[in-house]
Amino acid sequence: MALVLVGHSRPARADLYTGLDAAFTMDALLGLGSLVAIGGNAVTLAQKKPVRGWMYAGFIFGAINLAMGPIIIVYGRGDIEPVPSPTGGLMHGADRPEIGFGLGLAHTALAVTSLALSIKNAVLWHRLRVEEAKVPIEPTASRTFSNVQLAPLLSRDSQGGAVVGLVVAGQTF
Repeated sequence: MALVLVGHSRPARADLYTGLDAAFTMDALLGLGSLVAIGGNAVTLAQKKPVRGWMYAGFIFGAINLAMGPIIIVYGRGDIEPVPSPTGGLMHGADRPEIGFGLGLAHTALAVTSLALSIKNAVLWHRLRVEEAKVPIEPTASRTFSNVQLAPLLSRDSQGGAVVGLVVAGQTF
């Protein structure tokens, strides 16, 4: 087996990819997640029925984007050698600082929007829960009986016949 592998050696055909392709992919995925969370928070806020899942998604994606925005603004335009994209896309590096500024500002805007909607939904959710707690819930059974008991009845009557039934007992105050 080793002879076959050594005998059929050929040069590697690896493509040169920079880390920026992966970075752009992560930027797109985090941006898309933020847009989905913003949409969910906006819809539930308009309906006045906040959902905690959308709030959590908004807080998580908002915090990630808030951290990423300034990092991309600072390091996305740093001393990077101008390198052509292997896929034929845009050049990046020191000659193209607008990519770093644009992505950083986009992430910051997504973060602020996502966090603002999530905070607004969280405040509304909390207020609705406080209002629900103020309303006393009175059980309907307490108006007529405070104590209801059900028990099976198995006995014999005075002539020896079987008596089967259910006993209901209640007390009022």
